[in-house]
Amino acid sequence: MSRAARPDSGPQVPPSERVQVLPPPAALADEVVCCILREIDPDGFEEVDPAAPASAAAGAAVPPDASPVAGVVPANVYACLNLVLSGWVRVEATHGFQLPTAFVTGPFRAPLRTAASIRLRSVSLVLQPWLLADWFGLVPARMVDVVRALQRPSGVADATRPAGSGQGPCADCGPCDRMRTAWAMELCDRLATGASSAVALSAALGEIAAAGTRPTRRTRPRLDRLLREHGSVRHAARVADLSERQFERRFALDHGLAPKRWLRITRFEQGLVRMAAGPRAQAASLAALAAETGYADQGHMTREFREFADHTPGRLRAALASEAPGYWAFGPVRVGFVQDRGRGDG
Repeated sequence: MSRAARPDSGPQVPPSERVQVLPPPAALADEVVCCILREIDPDGFEEVDPAAPASAAAGAAVPPDASPVAGVVPANVYACLNLVLSGWVRVEATHGFQLPTAFVTGPFRAPLRTAASIRLRSVSLVLQPWLLADWFGLVPARMVDVVRALQRPSGVADATRPAGSGQGPCADCGPCDRMRTAWAMELCDRLATGASSAVALSAALGEIAAAGTRPTRRTRPRLDRLLREHGSVRHAARVADLSERQFERRFALDHGLAPKRWLRITRFEQGLVRMAAGPRAQAASLAALAAETGYADQGHMTREFREFADHTPGRLRAALASEAPGYWAFGPVRVGFVQDRGRGDG
């Protein structure tokens, strides 16, 4: 991604971005898709030899006006709990705004352009969308394309943009009840405490899975599985013994998105997974990828990728192969979590 020219103040290198994607414990596999630890550092992440000269250990100079790291979050069907533990992230839009330090998002129908400080540590817990209701007392259908700031928990700095401040699409979904508010704060505390490393974060996920304070999940039919299996509202509704209209209402109640858009976005995600499936996938033609993913042709796939990622398939495949900074939100795709999680019995 392009960056503005920097003053000549010594050796300049783009900031290094490290993205670690952790699977959930088995006890959370039907609720949590994955957890993403994102770090940006202009000095990189290599171990420094203590015996090295001071000049070598100092790393590249960081000018005060260094350009932020541009990024994109693609359209997706999930909810997400996000903590910005150091640095900042802002949304790049006509009415751009700085994101809170603790916030929840719902599914997104379109990509979100962001910019991040060149020193950053953040944690994102990617969730099945019905947990917006079960864990946070929020309505999934009212959280589509929405950022909802959370009350400041211990271990996380003050939110820079409180909900309802007018600085972006902050939800007005009503207050959570006390139990869910306490659980949201506990989640934030555990994730913040574990964010020092992937090992510590994995341990924190285990504590979350074992926590007796985790809200009891509501039993519900998994209409997404029927929709994925049968590929259309008509056939899925018939199997569920519902009218198409009933199916659409119940689906939106748990998933926020309309079933047809959900199908389009999950097909896009399937294309991303295939695209990132190794050297063989990198060598495959885009026309073959389009056919394997269920698109009518390569042009159809290109239009969908532009709508959902603001990239052409070719440009996105090159970016994923190069591991360029700013593509942290595609981390789950690289390890195949998207599409494969949340298929246990519900």
